[in-house]
Amino acid sequence: MEEAQKKIIVILGSHRSGTSIITKLSACYGYSLTNNLIAGNKYNEKGYFEDQDIVDFNEMLLAEMEASWNSNLFITNKQFDIINISTNLEAAKNLIHNKFFDHKKIVIKDPRISILLPFWKNVFSEIDVDVKYICPLRNPFEVSNSMMKRDGISLSYGHVLWSIYNLDII
Repeated sequence: MEEAQKKIIVILGSHRSGTSIITKLSACYGYSLTNNLIAGNKYNEKGYFEDQDIVDFNEMLLAEMEASWNSNLFITNKQFDIINISTNLEAAKNLIHNKFFDHKKIVIKDPRISILLPFWKNVFSEIDVDVKYICPLRNPFEVSNSMMKRDGISLSYGHVLWSIYNLDII
């Protein structure tokens, strides 16, 4: 009998766009959450359902490109060339492999994946995993309002970030 291929759902979307609830919903359908989730707080009491290791890795990639989750510019191909090196790709493959443990189906979510999607698509293409993407779409005014409350950024800046994330996904 052939072993079933591992499956992963990647939740895409900007910060504050409803990705946490979709991640939790995916877990209700047999997809396992990873083992190092960020705890909830007053902005998301039930939790973010983001794996701290994946967030840290994405933060490292963004730092290598001199960018951040709230940069108001698109990441260029030249910047992606900086991170698309074998050491980063191998580290990312190992990170994903370690998240499976004894599970066959996992769901991961970190909004930063949305702006780092070309890198992560390279990673997923090199490992034996069936990848599906889910991208909830929340009203940009609601997203910007939520970013203003949580991060203290202006509504117009929140609109820019929402646009960048969603255009990068597209």
